[in-house]
Amino acid sequence: MSILSGIHPVAEALRANHPLDRVLIAQGAGGPRLQEIIDMARRSSVAVRFEPRAALDRLAGTPAHQGVVAMGAAKKYSGLDDVASSDLIVVLDGARGVEVGSHEELIAKGGQYAELYGIQAAAYR
Repeated sequence: MSILSGIHPVAEALRANHPLDRVLIAQGAGGPRLQEIIDMARRSSVAVRFEPRAALDRLAGTPAHQGVVAMGAAKKYSGLDDVASSDLIVVLDGARGVEVGSHEELIAKGGQYAELYGIQAAAYR
């Protein structure tokens, strides 16, 4: 997980749609530039939390973070609904490919993809 600190680096990461897990704002910090970061994060569905300044100091490794620290996502994930519209889907079990096909083909096969898709679909019922 990458840690970004400072107004400019965090704002640029948000503008570039860099995958972020959350943005931390120092409690009591404010101003138009921090508010812009809060607004951008919320528009991008990035969690915003207000934390004690000491917590930001520890994460950033320095007190020179300007009241904002962002935690980068280790990976960007897609849900099965995003994957379902792909022309070709490869299902991996570890490093081994176990299923290959379109959404319709993999559902009809009834393997691991169909099982995972069924679990996710059940959560929305």
